[in-house]
Amino acid sequence: MEFQQIMATVLERTLNATLAMDPGSVQLLAKLEGRVIAMNIESLDGIFYLLPHRDRVSIEIDHDQ
Repeated sequence: MEFQQIMATVLERTLNATLAMDPGSVQLLAKLEGRVIAMNIESLDGIFYLLPHRDRVSIEIDHDQ
């Protein structure tokens, strides 16, 4: 597994654990469902794609637009 994929997995798990602690996050995520948010993290030398779902997010390193 390459470094960027490992970092995407770590970011996804951390973000989902954080969102799970906030009951209001479900409503906010529902409004973003179906969208793709590109995050350019220069210190990790890569672009990560955040995909909001109803009750969680997923993070990908490649996303076809």
